[in-house]
Amino acid sequence: MHGESLGGCVAAHIARACNPDFAFVDRSFASLTAIAHWGFGGRTASRFFWALTGWGEQCWLNYRDAKQGYKLLGCDANDTMVIDMASVKTAMATAFAKPPSSTVVAALRGAVGPLCEMIGDFECRAKHQPLFR
Repeated sequence: MHGESLGGCVAAHIARACNPDFAFVDRSFASLTAIAHWGFGGRTASRFFWALTGWGEQCWLNYRDAKQGYKLLGCDANDTMVIDMASVKTAMATAFAKPPSSTVVAALRGAVGPLCEMIGDFECRAKHQPLFR
């Protein structure tokens, strides 16, 4: 199935609900409230839009939660209809760009000291024992 722009939101919903073999969400938006937020004046505009319509569907969550089949996400750097900050690709990237856990940070900190010592040792050996004489 293929959905473009508003149809991309529909395709993402169907992909989550019906588990098709293939879903292509092409140049779609994260939600209609995101379009109101990024295109028409920030939080006030998005709240006003939501109050008038009641539309709060998060298309990017439907795309993310589709479990079966292949998923393809299309985007266009020169798209003039879907604002980049309100697109599915930006919502997906933001969701996956979380800071690392404290365990990962501690492991990296523990590895930096020995790595620096190893690099220093290699530099010292390179000065005193050149590979090519």
